Amino acid sequence: MYLFRILLTSQRLQIYFMRKIIFLGLFFLVITQAAFAGKLQKGFQALHIYDYFKAKNYFQKALKRDSAGASYGLSIIYYRTDNPFSNVDSAHKYISISAKKYAILPPKKKINFALLQINDSAISALTDSINARAFLICKNKNSMEAYTHFLTNFTNAAEYENAVKLRNRLAFNIAQILDTYQAYSDFMKNYPDAEEYKDAESKYESSLYKTLTKPSDIKSYESFILKYPKSPYREDAENAIFALAVPNATIEEYHQFVKKYPNNHNVETAWHNIYTIFTSDFNPRSIVDFRLDYPDYPYREKIYQDLALSLTHFYPIRENGKWGYADSSGKTMIPCIYEWNANFSEGYAEVGMNEKAGFISKSGKLEIPFKYDDVEAFKKGYSVVKLGNKYGMIYKTKKEIIPIVYDEVSDFSEGLAVVMKNEKYGFVNEKGREIIPCRYQNAGDFSNHLAFVETQNKYGFINLEGKQIIPFKYDWVEKFSQEIAKVELAGKYGIINTKGDTIVACIYDKIGDFSEGKAMVVKDGKYGFINKKGEIIIPIEYDFTSDALLTEGFKNGFAKIISNQKKGLIDSTGKIILSRDFEDISYCSQGLIAVQKHDKWGYLNQKMKLKIPLQYDNAYDFSDSLARVSKKNLVGFIDMNGKIVIPFNYDDAGDFVKGIAQVKQNGKIGFIDKQNNFIIPCELDKVGDNVDGILEVEKIKKMAYFNLKTKRYVWKEIGF
Repeated sequence: MYLFRILLTSQRLQIYFMRKIIFLGLFFLVITQAAFAGKLQKGFQALHIYDYFKAKNYFQKALKRDSAGASYGLSIIYYRTDNPFSNVDSAHKYISISAKKYAILPPKKKINFALLQINDSAISALTDSINARAFLICKNKNSMEAYTHFLTNFTNAAEYENAVKLRNRLAFNIAQILDTYQAYSDFMKNYPDAEEYKDAESKYESSLYKTLTKPSDIKSYESFILKYPKSPYREDAENAIFALAVPNATIEEYHQFVKKYPNNHNVETAWHNIYTIFTSDFNPRSIVDFRLDYPDYPYREKIYQDLALSLTHFYPIRENGKWGYADSSGKTMIPCIYEWNANFSEGYAEVGMNEKAGFISKSGKLEIPFKYDDVEAFKKGYSVVKLGNKYGMIYKTKKEIIPIVYDEVSDFSEGLAVVMKNEKYGFVNEKGREIIPCRYQNAGDFSNHLAFVETQNKYGFINLEGKQIIPFKYDWVEKFSQEIAKVELAGKYGIINTKGDTIVACIYDKIGDFSEGKAMVVKDGKYGFINKKGEIIIPIEYDFTSDALLTEGFKNGFAKIISNQKKGLIDSTGKIILSRDFEDISYCSQGLIAVQKHDKWGYLNQKMKLKIPLQYDNAYDFSDSLARVSKKNLVGFIDMNGKIVIPFNYDDAGDFVKGIAQVKQNGKIGFIDKQNNFIIPCELDKVGDNVDGILEVEKIKKMAYFNLKTKRYVWKEIGF
């Protein structure tokens, strides 16, 4: 608009100055009329008093003799808008004749014309004004016909280039309204120098692609690529073929794709997905099997690299507050560049950067970008991810399996995952489709092809199709295990099978977990044991206490019994093996049983004879042929004959495992061997995981890794 106002102001100034020129010319005409006589002079006299009819008549009669002057006069009449003859095309016609004829006039004649103020400057000024008027008319009409007319007839106009741009813009707008590839093609053909050419070319390619692939089937995309192999939309067409060729994202579909479309740019992705799905557990055996099953896999080097990496354990390390990974030798495998990290699972590890979470592989490559607010470790190729306050699930191929729209998402069980939305639970399959709508108050994982759900505060079971199999009548249930499940009704517990048949009626106060085919049942303050048929195999006659359910039931053929606050042992037939006269007992470990009597602990042999006297404040199971015992709040170790092997020097200790035990002195942790030699002095503050003999430790808030086999530190954080 601003440019338009400037242009309009310029045109008005030109008109103003032209009128001044005409007025002055007429003024001088009066003065010099004695010098000039004839039709030309009379025409300018009539023009001076705005007698356009007379002026036009005189100028037309003078055209033959004084064509330069007469044409000039006529162009003024046709240019001006205060008469019925106003016509910019005619004005242009006559000013063009005037300019042409004036150019060939002899000097003497030009001197005479100068007295009438007709000269090169006046002709040029009037020409510019006429052109400006014509351009304004053309611009106001804003039609292809108007621009074509102007550009055809006003080729020397100063506004010519501007008119070309406006004409091109209008033509492009018309093409956009039609929005067909033919319209864009015509525009590019007719206006190759237009500023809009590149936009037209882009829209042409887009429209061509959309038009020719409108059926959106593989055939249409194949045909498009064949006909337009250099199209910028070839990649889009190849992507569409890829998506249509692998609707279920199976190994078989991907493999058929790479064989049928070897030139498709998605072939590498297809091979990557085949490899990722096949080796989702990143187990060495899976990698070897893949190499055998897919000899046409083109990235053989990756197989060898991953095979070596799958056999290498990576340990999280920290440097300058950033996290990376080292191997068991302490060599840095992945540099410390992450804000946080976790252990590898199935070949991928969660890492954080810029407060976002993603996944890297053991090669250090970022496999899943940093876009999530939280992620869980991969399990069977799937990971639960969080974005904002919503959860979903992705696969290792980067594909989003379950959309990130749920308030809760569980792992898959039997092909379905529990999800929660708007405080209601349902189930989603591995394609992300909500198979069972979110309509339940609660829901559990599938087991034995059944899952418990809650509605109207009652529990029942549904199958994988969402059909009710066991009625909603229970106050509580647990998921099925080995085709049986515990249930609660009116405060009592029982057991049902997968058909909903009652195996154990809801008559018990408590039912423990099955162990070695038997489960504890509690009734009226007493407990016994039942088998999986619900039959009582050990009478309900033993005293139930608050810790009875923690006795673990049967273990190695024995179970603890309690009567009158005394404990003993029975075998699987219910026969009393150890009489109930001990305050506490343990299970048999390496042929010895720890027992407590009169607040002292000792050990019985399998014949229930006291082998190691009752002399300790505490005694624990044997492990690695040694047992922890304590006296006066200090811990030592004895052998299976009761001989003190490790003196009572420690505040606390753990069991010996493979000849090494953790001990504690003065609040610090260390490790000893069976000869009581320190492997690590008591100087540690924390002890973490022990993976393949590599122990994670911490001292003064600095971490390190210690090889228990070589008894050497393999890696230390600076300052450890």
